[in-house]
Amino acid sequence: MRILALMVVLSLSMHAQTSWNWSNPQPQGNQLSAVAWAAPDDVWAVGNNGTVLHSLDGGISWRGEMYALTDNLLGIAVLDAQTAVAVGDNGTCIRTTNHGAEWIEMATGTLEGLNGVAFSDAMNGWACGDNGIILYSSDGGASWVRQSSGSSASLNAIAFPNSSDGFVAGSAGTLLRTSDGGRSWTGKTMSGSPDLFAVCFAGPSAGWAGGTNGAMFSTVNGGLRWDQQSSGLARNVNGLFAADAANVWAACDGGYLLRTTNGGAAWSPFLTSVKDEVFEALSGRGSTLLAVGDIGHILRSTDNGAAWTSLSRGTRKSVNWISFADPATGWGMGEDGVIVHSTDGGASWMEETAKLGNSLFGGKAASRDKAWAVGESGVILSTSNAGLLWTQQTNAFSNILLAVDCATDREAWTVGELGIVLHTTDGGDSWSRQATGRQEMLFGLHVVDARTIIVVGESGLILRSNDGGGSWQPQASGTDEALYWTRFVTTLEGWAVGDNGTIIHTTNGGTNWSRQTTGIATSLYAFSAPSRSSLWAAGDGSTLLHSTDAGSTWVREYVPSAYNLYCLDFPDPQQGWLSGDFGTILRYGVTTTNVEGVQPAPSAISLSVYPNPAASDAALRIRIDAGQPGTEQNAEHAVLRITDMRGRTVLDLSDAFKAAVGAWRGAAIDVTIPFRLGARAARGVYRCEVSIGSRRSGMKLLLR
Repeated sequence: MRILALMVVLSLSMHAQTSWNWSNPQPQGNQLSAVAWAAPDDVWAVGNNGTVLHSLDGGISWRGEMYALTDNLLGIAVLDAQTAVAVGDNGTCIRTTNHGAEWIEMATGTLEGLNGVAFSDAMNGWACGDNGIILYSSDGGASWVRQSSGSSASLNAIAFPNSSDGFVAGSAGTLLRTSDGGRSWTGKTMSGSPDLFAVCFAGPSAGWAGGTNGAMFSTVNGGLRWDQQSSGLARNVNGLFAADAANVWAACDGGYLLRTTNGGAAWSPFLTSVKDEVFEALSGRGSTLLAVGDIGHILRSTDNGAAWTSLSRGTRKSVNWISFADPATGWGMGEDGVIVHSTDGGASWMEETAKLGNSLFGGKAASRDKAWAVGESGVILSTSNAGLLWTQQTNAFSNILLAVDCATDREAWTVGELGIVLHTTDGGDSWSRQATGRQEMLFGLHVVDARTIIVVGESGLILRSNDGGGSWQPQASGTDEALYWTRFVTTLEGWAVGDNGTIIHTTNGGTNWSRQTTGIATSLYAFSAPSRSSLWAAGDGSTLLHSTDAGSTWVREYVPSAYNLYCLDFPDPQQGWLSGDFGTILRYGVTTTNVEGVQPAPSAISLSVYPNPAASDAALRIRIDAGQPGTEQNAEHAVLRITDMRGRTVLDLSDAFKAAVGAWRGAAIDVTIPFRLGARAARGVYRCEVSIGSRRSGMKLLLR
């Protein structure tokens, strides 16, 4: 089995690093699935889309520690002050041995999802997962071997109160037990066969397991016998934490936590401020407790659960549109009429909900003071005083409105359902309908100037007006796919995006449109052109595409959100914004060298691979953080390779990487190495890894 590297193309640029980071919610918005403590002030949480959060103040503030891993992380175990291991989908296991400075992906020998991990000491650990898989590590998570569980159930949680005795909870009431460190496992089915999602122990004797519809079981003799308890709550129990044999907490669906102070003889439900959301896990140290769950929610208690405080900030309602008047001032508009406003470049967002309840699908910031929002039932909202007051403007039509754009803060257009185009020349005091002669849904428009307006819609419809909307001419787009967004960089050159990865391009004002190759089939809802060469497109499933050659080639970029993305806006080429489901607002920022050239010490090296999965062409992107001021570094001992899941090298790109990087002084480096995979490359999962000295990074590549 081998990969044919028929072509290796190197491009090296030295510049400030750029990346997409969470602006809302804070600290981030992906589901959190597990939390674990290293010390009273030292705690990690992991979740979807490779999320790893680390707090050094007992959970008050958090920072992210993972880049470009897209597998969901479902379990974490802390081995000692420096070492932690997290597991997740597709057999993923990542490990840090330097207190989170870097995380390295470990080979597990499986593609089964891993749902939980537990260590009895710094060396001996176990992971459990789908289809009855149990893995064992004797070297602190560096390597793993499979143990025979005798079960095909989905194994969801694991606990090892000591190095011999272990328990695994799974689907259909499955509860497995070992008394010899996993060399043999025996199973039983709990009463009623509920799916079990959680198991925990307080010492070797007292333990609990919980699952669907509030199912709860306990043991007082090390698992020899389990008795059913009444939780008093018909909600799924997703996580359990035992402070001692009497005090136990459960994380549940619907914003609920459960607590017992007598070992489970009686449980008390507690409805948190985060109503209707799912709590996935809960853990504590001393009198401090943390509960984590859906959409990045984190709750903290410092009095053993008597009172809880939310550590998460920002709306979780979908932000369907985002628009900045300048790099500092912008608005987001979305679900149920939510409007959020920032005047500090996204460092903070203030909610300005219009209280109408109509979802908003389009928006435009004309200036720091003037902005519009449009949406359901033909609603048009406007502010002329920087968001202090939003007023509903008069509109005689109830068609859904999906986009709005303006030539000035007085003249604007909005489009939507049944071919409607509305126009105002007085700041929105009055709106008049322009005749398009169409009945299709119109999704997007771009006001290139006061005379030139481009509109796109369903079934590949494109309309162009060269007289401010006095007349509209349809154009042959060459596609039947719905088109959601269009942007022009001149009156002649523009792009439109839509379903099934469609991106079309014109250089003659739309007389002819040609399709550009994206290599994806997901819907694209948004497009931005900070310059003619630098283009961005975003859509379903956190899809983000970037082109640096006017769309001739498109590369999928990593974003930390796992959700659908609906809007893109670049107020200037150095700053971009993405918005989408569940309150997602991401900021594209540039870290620059200050005027004296002072750079931070080397802190990280990261690797990403795009596209992933890949069928043929792919590219490895390596980012190296800045070095000490004036200090020359080199890649003499660098390694860049692709291995199979057993660790065998199938493609070594080290020499090409060394040649590309060479030596550098001070500035950060961003290296892209495209390569072509031969037709004989076997389908499956491979590991890409890069290292320079003690700095390492890796991720999986799926060949399809």
